[in-house]
Amino acid sequence: MLRLFRTLRQHLLAENRVSRYLIYAVGEILLVVIGILIALQIDNWNEWRKERTKEQEVLSELKENLQRNIEDLNNVAEQARRFNSSRNIISSTLENNSPYHDSLEVHFLFAGLTINKPTISRSGYEILQNQGYEIITSIALRKQIVQLFESTYANYERMLSSGNVDPLVEDMTRYFRRHFKLLENSYRRVPLNYAGLINDNYLIESLKAIAVWERFLIRDNANSLEETQKVLQLINESLDGK
Repeated sequence: MLRLFRTLRQHLLAENRVSRYLIYAVGEILLVVIGILIALQIDNWNEWRKERTKEQEVLSELKENLQRNIEDLNNVAEQARRFNSSRNIISSTLENNSPYHDSLEVHFLFAGLTINKPTISRSGYEILQNQGYEIITSIALRKQIVQLFESTYANYERMLSSGNVDPLVEDMTRYFRRHFKLLENSYRRVPLNYAGLINDNYLIESLKAIAVWERFLIRDNANSLEETQKVLQLINESLDGK
């Protein structure tokens, strides 16, 4: 093709057809420019396709993270509700001098247990930080993801690691070991002296204090769970639309 253009150019010059040569020259320049533009467009499209592949990989990793977080948050919420309910039942029973019943034994067990604090999975978010937030084309989704990890999760983890209730929980664990007998192969804990527990304000007030802290935990846990579900839905919609 280039050889043909060169031959044509030489032929026009030999015949001294300047006007036609100029038209030809302009046409040749336009062809070169068009070729360059096409090459750039192809290169840009290939780069865009690579970026979208990276975006899907990041979103898929985030999706797995959020699914694990939802599972952990649900488990924590269930534990907190169960243990808190038992603490309230025990506190109320002892304050009202209610007679002992073996149904209390399961509540004595749960009242002395502590929740398993969740581990927030964030590998997908770390990949996003390394790749650059702009890898996610949707500005709204990008903001929601950053808000979830930098604000919602951060506040929740600060509450969990505040440590204000940890010494009290440790004291209560030792208390239950001293004053109760844990039945083997059974979800029950039997008091060694139930009458003595009724007059034990330390036990009652400690259970109430832990219950108050766990109500805050349940609240923040529910907020984290709700925000996680919202972002997961947005990610699913984005992946389905690719």
